[in-house]
Amino acid sequence: MPAFQGSLKLIGDTSTLRATVDIDSGRVVVTANGHELGAWELADLGVQQAPDGFHIWVEDEELLFVTGHPEELADNLGIWSSGESSIQEWEPDPAPTAPRARRRPLPGRRRRLLDVPPRHKRLAAVAIGLLLLGIFARSVLVLGLVVAATAVTVVGVIALADPILQARLPGRWPPLYWLIAGLAVLVAALTLDLVI
Repeated sequence: MPAFQGSLKLIGDTSTLRATVDIDSGRVVVTANGHELGAWELADLGVQQAPDGFHIWVEDEELLFVTGHPEELADNLGIWSSGESSIQEWEPDPAPTAPRARRRPLPGRRRRLLDVPPRHKRLAAVAIGLLLLGIFARSVLVLGLVVAATAVTVVGVIALADPILQARLPGRWPPLYWLIAGLAVLVAALTLDLVI
């Protein structure tokens, strides 16, 4: 398994990291400071050798890797042709078929609010909205919870009797979990109404 030591940086970022690129059986693993930054199939990477190093495109990011052994790395990446230019143009695949590797932030890079995935932003917005409803409009919050819990409970009861609906339920929850979740939210909403 060839391992190449060098420096790695995100294009557009001024900080660099000491990194290792391991290539084994068509897989590329990038580690820095003892942490794995990512592991990808070689076919999922876009690589171009340039005078300043190897430009690597992965997960909508462009990385620059500079090593002391560019010929060996180019040969292992499959972009070296003897005696000719070692530059290979890369076109991104318009429809990726393989699942993408999970993105990990580079060590030493601060996370910003904008780096938060949209799913987490939506969840935070819903939580803040429910908190504001709980503070300023308790009866609206309780009514909404009762309606939602009743709907989930009804779906759970019907899905217990209808296997076609059971197959169409989103997620991996069996109908009994839908029923229990609906009843739990209903009890919580009624308790909230009595306590507040």
